[in-house]
Amino acid sequence: MKLKFVVAIYARKSVILKKGDTLNTQEDKCRKLAEYYYGDEYELSTKCYTDEKSGKDMDREQMQKMIASIKDRKIQAVFVYKLDRLGRNATDLLNFIELLKEYKVKLHCVEDKVDYDPADENDIMTRFLIMFLSLMAEMERNNIRQRIIATKDSLSRRGFWLGGTAPYGFESVKVPNNGIISGVDAKYLYILSPIQKEMEMIEYIFKTYQDEKLSYGALADKCNDLGYKPRWAKMFDQHTIQDMLMNMAYVKATKEVYDWLISRGFSKDNIPERELFDGKHALLTYGKTTGDSKREDAPIDEWIVAIAPHEGIIEGKDWLKVQKKILKNSGKKNKKNTKHNNVLITSDMFVCGCCGGTISSYNRKSRKDKEVHYPHYRCENKRKRKGHLCNVENISATEVDEKIIDALFDRKEKILGSINYVKEHLLSAKGKNTRTNIIPKLEKEIKEQQKKIDNLVENMATGLLSKEVIERINTSIRECNDRIEELKESIAKENKKLANIEEQHKNLDLIVERLLNLSKEDFKNLSMDKKRELISILIKKVVWDGEQVHVYFNVPDEVCGDDATDFLFNETALTCVDMVKPHF
Repeated sequence: MKLKFVVAIYARKSVILKKGDTLNTQEDKCRKLAEYYYGDEYELSTKCYTDEKSGKDMDREQMQKMIASIKDRKIQAVFVYKLDRLGRNATDLLNFIELLKEYKVKLHCVEDKVDYDPADENDIMTRFLIMFLSLMAEMERNNIRQRIIATKDSLSRRGFWLGGTAPYGFESVKVPNNGIISGVDAKYLYILSPIQKEMEMIEYIFKTYQDEKLSYGALADKCNDLGYKPRWAKMFDQHTIQDMLMNMAYVKATKEVYDWLISRGFSKDNIPERELFDGKHALLTYGKTTGDSKREDAPIDEWIVAIAPHEGIIEGKDWLKVQKKILKNSGKKNKKNTKHNNVLITSDMFVCGCCGGTISSYNRKSRKDKEVHYPHYRCENKRKRKGHLCNVENISATEVDEKIIDALFDRKEKILGSINYVKEHLLSAKGKNTRTNIIPKLEKEIKEQQKKIDNLVENMATGLLSKEVIERINTSIRECNDRIEELKESIAKENKKLANIEEQHKNLDLIVERLLNLSKEDFKNLSMDKKRELISILIKKVVWDGEQVHVYFNVPDEVCGDDATDFLFNETALTCVDMVKPHF
């Protein structure tokens, strides 16, 4: 009777380039080689793991499942079509080999002719070949990345749509790249196609803004009153109107538009030649934000402007009139802020119960004396849409604030108990989680990164490596060191959080002490900032539905006992057990 032998087949295909051997082809060739190597001697049991994802790292669902099975000692050999199917990061590949060595799992690569047996410690040439192929795979990954960047740059300079939500008035349409652009690694291209009904609204917006003295907000109200609706929101606002008016996707590319772009600081290197502005096709802009994680606005001379395949609908002279009007209005001073700051409940805590919008404060003039102002609360959706979206009544801020203070001191004892609960359970649980889970995980990864460095140094010690390979290994070592520094910074941040928790303990103690010895009159005599400080901790939100004010206190009820502390550091307790207090 044959012994059972478990084989893992791993296949991967990148979803970016859409080319190369299919997953089925990779699996079939691996099965044939596994049968050839072990079929006669063992009863084969095959497990297949497939991913459709980039090989830049090991963060792939099926790859992680296979690694877990290896660690559980459920796999005796791994078959892949090519080594780069496992990944294209040299450090990750070499660490995967170390994993196979640790758990005594063999590796076979169909195309690369690699047969690695961790039991054969004298097989230095196989290890060298794996290292060399790993570095080549990473170099190819860098080449692929550069090709993708070059493809996007080429498509952008020809005015094709690169993805994302199409501007209002357009839909993104896929067309085959049948020789439209040669030398670009893309089977399909995307262009903007007009949606006639939405284009009528675009023409209305440009004409109305050009002919009438309207603000963005007033123009948005007009569009909403006419029944126009954006695809991405309930209604138009000043920001969507401004974005539309400044978007080049609607303008006909005339030579006057070219001259205006140059006068505004656009670089000639990033704009087509003036002769190509035919007064028919529209323009598209690219690279308006930086490519890093901060996503800040890029300098205007770095923006790319291209003539798009679709035709513009706004005449160049009309579009320029709008741009000049926008520039002229942008220099005007904003209207005086009418919000009243001497109120207890801030807008981030006050919610409209009718429409779900924000309620903020404003000054209401006295009917008898125009110099006298009374603070009131008002729904922002009511203000923006002039009662069309929400028509909840405005309410006196003085009256609301007084009633909330009454409710606060009526429940003083229970609130003090709530603060003690948060301090003794929530904050303690967060601190415990940070000390026992988060920081130890970071420290463990530092050790793993150091182990990677040791493995790379060990491979360099063979003396069989070329200068180029050694340089690639040194690069990987530097990357590991950089990651170690990042982890150390993360540990420092977590330690800072622990210090903040301790500080919160002290602050809560201070609040308990102050509130315990504070009468209602004493509270009223505090500065508004001090009042808000206490309110923001004790009250989660306030809801006005036109008839009643609902106050939601951060007071846990009976369901939050000592046995609930296991999940408190997920920050669910205060939201799942908030109690709606009696209305007033």
